[in-house]
Amino acid sequence: MLFGSSGIRRKYGPELVEIAQALGPCLGRRGGVTLTGRDTRTTGPVLNRLVSAGIIAAGGQVRDTGVAPTPTVAFGTRGVTTGVMITASHNPEEYNGFKLFNPDGSSFSGDQQREIEENLPGKEWAAWDGQGELREVDALTPYIHAVFRKRSSLDGLPLVLDCGNGAG
Repeated sequence: MLFGSSGIRRKYGPELVEIAQALGPCLGRRGGVTLTGRDTRTTGPVLNRLVSAGIIAAGGQVRDTGVAPTPTVAFGTRGVTTGVMITASHNPEEYNGFKLFNPDGSSFSGDQQREIEENLPGKEWAAWDGQGELREVDALTPYIHAVFRKRSSLDGLPLVLDCGNGAG
């Protein structure tokens, strides 16, 4: 079973690299635009490049927001086809993985996860003139604006900030 309770998580190594290489084309074949983001783990950049290269090679478009909190990627997925957050959440630093989001910001359903599992390894490539592209985007600023638009007044309340080595 590839997916766990919150996406795909593994210790970084050949298995996770192979999953990244296979996941990209599976998502790229879906068409449209995929938003990618990652946390601050040292293995995030290479996994992002592997997934993004597969998406592009299969004809999909990638919008990369770089380091971002998971809710930012979920929120930013509104208006695109798929979101991919590269993270292992609270797991130790040697782990990493992938959380997949729908256009409404919800996580992939069990049926969608099974569809991905059935289509791995995804090795169908677009023709030379059908390759996608990668563009860097800012998903954090729109997310922050949306949070502040919906917040209640915090006047008179004490605030505590715990960044906890996170991406935000």
